[in-house]
Amino acid sequence: MSGETLYSISRKYGVAESEILFHNPAAKNLRAGSKIVVPTTITDKVGTIVPAVLNKSRDYFEHIIESGETMWGTTRKYKVSEEELKGLNPALRTGFQAGVVIRIPVKKEVATTQAKPVNNDAFLKHSVQKGETLFGLSSKYSLTISEIRKYNPILENRNLVWGETILIPEKLNSNMVQFEVENEVDSIEQVEAFYKVELPVEIPESCKTDEFSVYSNSTYNIALFLPLYLEANDTLNRESLNEELTDSLALLEIEIVQDTTIEQEERKELFKRFYGSSESFVQFYEGVLLAVDSMQKAGMQIKLNVFDTQRNADSIQQFIYSEDFLETDLIIGPVYQSVQNEVAKIAAKNRIPIVSPLEAQSDIIRSNSQYYQIRPSREYIAERTAEMIAEEYFNSNFIVVRTKEYQGTAEGKLVELIQEKFFNTGFLSKRNGVSFTVYDFKNEGSFGLRRIMSKRKENVVFIPSNNEGELSVAISNVNNLADDYSITLIGSNRFQNFQSIDIEQYHNLKLKYIAPYWVDYKNPATIQFIEKFKEKFGTEPSSFGAQGFDATFYFLNALKYFGKNFDECLPFLHVNLVQGNYHFEKVSQFGGYMNKGVSVISYNRDYEVERKRVKGQPTLVVEN
Repeated sequence: MSGETLYSISRKYGVAESEILFHNPAAKNLRAGSKIVVPTTITDKVGTIVPAVLNKSRDYFEHIIESGETMWGTTRKYKVSEEELKGLNPALRTGFQAGVVIRIPVKKEVATTQAKPVNNDAFLKHSVQKGETLFGLSSKYSLTISEIRKYNPILENRNLVWGETILIPEKLNSNMVQFEVENEVDSIEQVEAFYKVELPVEIPESCKTDEFSVYSNSTYNIALFLPLYLEANDTLNRESLNEELTDSLALLEIEIVQDTTIEQEERKELFKRFYGSSESFVQFYEGVLLAVDSMQKAGMQIKLNVFDTQRNADSIQQFIYSEDFLETDLIIGPVYQSVQNEVAKIAAKNRIPIVSPLEAQSDIIRSNSQYYQIRPSREYIAERTAEMIAEEYFNSNFIVVRTKEYQGTAEGKLVELIQEKFFNTGFLSKRNGVSFTVYDFKNEGSFGLRRIMSKRKENVVFIPSNNEGELSVAISNVNNLADDYSITLIGSNRFQNFQSIDIEQYHNLKLKYIAPYWVDYKNPATIQFIEKFKEKFGTEPSSFGAQGFDATFYFLNALKYFGKNFDECLPFLHVNLVQGNYHFEKVSQFGGYMNKGVSVISYNRDYEVERKRVKGQPTLVVEN
């Protein structure tokens, strides 16, 4: 009819505009006299998307396209073809727009990839009913959405499907199980074992690990590129290191290039001072040595070639363009992008896997299929942060404390992502949902903060700034209210480096953030690594030392079990690391892989710091 709009029709029939467009792509340009199909509603009473029916004709679930998502990424994530998606979602034939609800076919995954509890008494089994959502189940069972997903790994990448059965952890009580514990670590391990779940998987023959595989007996050439600045350190310490830097050969049987191996027992005496940031890279190198040593003791044959890149690509030109370099099986580094670009070209051309251990923002990953980026990008960390907030605080009082204009900044983009996530839950500004307030701290100071705090809901505070001074002042003022209100502060892994902020405030405000690295000092493997590092090098390992060990140990295991073409087998590689939880995913059709294994780090009011949740690889068991 004349005067009708897509919005008015949506309100009239109680159907989302995106659902009308799904069935009528041409309705974007609605005209008088047009005929359209109005479907029955697929939303529940609070506006959240409900699951699809699981039957022969409608095996799908709903997904809301979010900012930054692409057609290729969605097909890869859900293991469907582009044509399948377009066939089920006609609106996708004209574009891939944020906010559109699309249907994802489930195929056989519901029947074949459900998690199995090791202990059946630890869980009740819930059959998903029509209209149920993760948010509803979260409230029903007094669990966070992240806890539900933890025990149902298939839900990490999709919503619920009607008819499927999911695991709900039972609350521990004295009648269920008796633990014999001697210490806190033992208690934690036994509780985790009690609630352990496994995800059945069919591993391809080419990815089945075997200690006696053809790859185990090969000798692998590893190239390590680091800015060690040996000459500068030599001059700075007024000693000639060249005569002292060969003793570790006998221990590790490593081939030196440019005399870069550092004598282990006397490092403290040799390095009184360090040039620039080279101490961090020396620690990284020492972590590499420990990983090589561990793999050699496990029977792996390794030749390690070390290159001191400094910060100049010219210093390595003669080596990377030599015939010998083409025999390289794995490249670790370089650190600086100007040098990395040069090495990455050789790696791509000759199909040599190249591991970027420290760089987070490299354009190389978009076009080099041999590139492995260990440190997740800032954009990915922001996405996971917004996801965590929406899942855990969809019924909170969310407050953005603005210390300056943040539009266009990385922090400002995170605010937009959080708002988008809340909107997609359907709980934004609902009475029993989340309220979203931007408070002008710069102009109003601290006086109005108490006015917008809630006694009934959790007050979740985010300060969109990366300036330590601004953060220190704002956090201090929010902390003054911590005795009267329950407050959670959302931050980043940079917060632990801010010296001007009292760590007690983090605990009072229950600081929470997403981090790619976290060291569990109660883990026996971590304790063993630290002791071995101190024994070999006479010093405590920094995060660089742990990173050097993790990166090298992980990819040496990949070579040992799967050979040089290990990319498709990494989902089936499980290695115990010191500070990481690697989970590599391809970032684009012709690009490389980025580690998407992250953790949720939480400070609590008992002055403990805990890893509450890990997003990485679930425990896999082979189907017989």
